[in-house]
Amino acid sequence: MTDNKTLDNFLLWLTLIRISYHISKYEKYSCMKTHLTSEQRGILLTLAFLIDKSESPIKITDLLPYHDCSLVNISLILDRLEKKGLVKKLRDLEDRRVVRIVVTPKGRLFLKKSSLPTVELMRQVISVYTDTELKESILSMNKFMKSIERYAVSDKKKKYLNLLSVEQTADFLTKLVGGSK
Repeated sequence: MTDNKTLDNFLLWLTLIRISYHISKYEKYSCMKTHLTSEQRGILLTLAFLIDKSESPIKITDLLPYHDCSLVNISLILDRLEKKGLVKKLRDLEDRRVVRIVVTPKGRLFLKKSSLPTVELMRQVISVYTDTELKESILSMNKFMKSIERYAVSDKKKKYLNLLSVEQTADFLTKLVGGSK
């Protein structure tokens, strides 16, 4: 006979995997419509977030901790984003060897427009929750997230995850799409 706790553990685990799968598929499909890869959109979004947080252009190397790719790959992605007019590279005035990146107004508008389908899906999917259920779900998922990060995330990544909190990211995305909290 199967232990009920083990069965419940598997049910939760598999449900989270399925949710993650569906969200990833939707995000990938949404990116295809924008003519960007999910990696390009992710770097553009991270770039906009970091610039918003620091209130100044950032160096290419500042993106490294947030993405699982090399400096060369990030540079190639930024080159493609620059060709599309979504970012601009600037030489640092104090150290000409340093290149800083900004998101152009076109890039910000692009991020906003490309985020709207996800925002609409999110609102529809989450609308089945009462305010109380939503708050309880957030607490529950945060507890789960902290637990999984303890085991599944390297110490180096933990340092950067702490810099990029869920709350800060949610605040940034809310401002980006012009929604209210």
